[in-house]
Amino acid sequence: MDKKVYEFISKQMNDPIIERRTCAWTGEKFAIYQGDVDLLDKISPVIGGKKMDIPFPTLSPLARMRRRMMFRNERGLYMRQSALSGKKVISMYHPDMVRDVVLPQEIYSNEYDPLSWGISFDAQVPFFAQYRTLQENIARPWTIAFNNLNGDYNVYSSDNKNIYLCADAMRSEDTLYATTVKQVKNGVDLLNVWESDYVYESVSSHHLTKCIQAWYCEHCYDCGFITTCKNCTNCFLCSNLSDKQNHILNKPASKEEIATFKSMMRTHTWMQKIKEQFEERWDTEPRPASWVINSEHSCGSVLSNSQNAFMCFDSHDLQNCRYCIVGEFNTDCMDCSIFNPNASQAYEQVCWWYQISKSAFNTTCRQSSETYLSEFILNGNHMLGCINMQNADHCILNKKYPKEERETIAKDIIEGLQQEGSRGEFFDTTFCPFPYNDTVAMDYFPIHTVIGMDGKKEIIDAEWTGTVYLLEDAFIARAELDLGGKKRIPIHRRTQNYEINIPEDAKIIQAKDLPDSIDDADDDICNYVILCEQTGRPYRITPIELKIYRALWISLPRLHHSIRHTQRIKRRAPRWFMMRNCDATGEEVLSVYPPGTKYKVYNQKAFEKLLYG
Repeated sequence: MDKKVYEFISKQMNDPIIERRTCAWTGEKFAIYQGDVDLLDKISPVIGGKKMDIPFPTLSPLARMRRRMMFRNERGLYMRQSALSGKKVISMYHPDMVRDVVLPQEIYSNEYDPLSWGISFDAQVPFFAQYRTLQENIARPWTIAFNNLNGDYNVYSSDNKNIYLCADAMRSEDTLYATTVKQVKNGVDLLNVWESDYVYESVSSHHLTKCIQAWYCEHCYDCGFITTCKNCTNCFLCSNLSDKQNHILNKPASKEEIATFKSMMRTHTWMQKIKEQFEERWDTEPRPASWVINSEHSCGSVLSNSQNAFMCFDSHDLQNCRYCIVGEFNTDCMDCSIFNPNASQAYEQVCWWYQISKSAFNTTCRQSSETYLSEFILNGNHMLGCINMQNADHCILNKKYPKEERETIAKDIIEGLQQEGSRGEFFDTTFCPFPYNDTVAMDYFPIHTVIGMDGKKEIIDAEWTGTVYLLEDAFIARAELDLGGKKRIPIHRRTQNYEINIPEDAKIIQAKDLPDSIDDADDDICNYVILCEQTGRPYRITPIELKIYRALWISLPRLHHSIRHTQRIKRRAPRWFMMRNCDATGEEVLSVYPPGTKYKVYNQKAFEKLLYG
């Protein structure tokens, strides 16, 4: 984001800029606001009776977001063996990145004791060197999931039934290929959808029933190919409508016309034509500069029911939060990604569930407090540099201490990190357990170019920036990422597609040969391996999935679910701001959409006038 954006936000939010810094990763200038200072002061821990002030960040908000995303793998899965039982498992960790994995039930067995990997802190050895020893040796759970029934192939999900290849799914049932879904039943191909039933290929929407291709919609019933619609029924190929029934292309339609349109969706041929028409409309119809609903003194996008939310995205019910993405019902949090209810006073964290407080620089924690620089802590308090701990207190590097001794050692560690200049930051990328292109970072920050050891260049995504330099020839290769800053960032990169082994006796069908109409797809289609018409990658139709397609009257998909996911990601709004002019009033506005777009962009007041008349 450029200087003008930071200054505009400062004026709009009445939040003074107190310091300007240069991002160590990208070289761009960014601002430290008074609100940043106030919240960091509130979050800073008191250890051993001394307040340990968290330093200002050295990376820009976008670079900090990218770094956190590098520590979250939602879609890359590998065949592994449990280090305890030898059973085969599907894991989010490649063996070159994490040595040993174990089954979820083994985590709670007598054979698995995370304290057995504990390290006695040695003041003569750098803290992070000791942490690396712990990280390299401890066995990790094969994936991160809790309390799921028939949900073995999902990550970062809990309290679900019959879900398949989902991430960040909570309290959902009969749902497939979805990311960030809460209380969804009978859903396929979703991104950021909640409290919905029988919904397909939808984004950033809630309270939908029997809807397909609904984008930024709410409280709609029996609709398809709609954007920014509210309280609509039987509306198709519509946009920016409120409280309407029986519309096609934003015009009233008879029941017969609606029935004819819906019957067309049964065939793949017509479905593709409708989808193309929908995408053309999406590229030309007016949209708001940013998607903020019912929020006070807030700036962000896809943000609702919040107060004092500063540069927050894809979130709702936040209070006094800054630079947060994908969160709900949280207070006093800063630089947090994908965080679920009842978190407070948290900083620079990614992936957690429920009741996190007074903590910083962690990944994947649940029901924990005063936890720092740790991974996968469940019901733990006063943790520092710990991994895979459950139901424990007052630990450092997986070793338990008396309260007073733990406070003394923790204070010495933090003061040492302060002197080294390595305190106040999220984990360095060298601690990341995933290759970059398996992570969420690749979804929202694709790489422009990859340069091999032989100097050959490969363009990955021409619209983006950043060059990866491979340092070795391996499936999971060491590499460096150049984003234009003072130094290159150490990462790993998967250099090939995932290995695919189709059984010799499998029934195989090309996607192009699937039945054109859903009426002609019998139950036996679930026994076939389908080869994607774009990539040739195999996928299948599950019985639950087939049930949903039949109920919604839509044809079978011809593309692999990963391709469909990438298409959804690329069609959604960015998570940062640009300056442009409102196409309705001409005034300068802060927007997630750049100048020069084909579609018109309106400020909030002008867009609400369009929507409600």
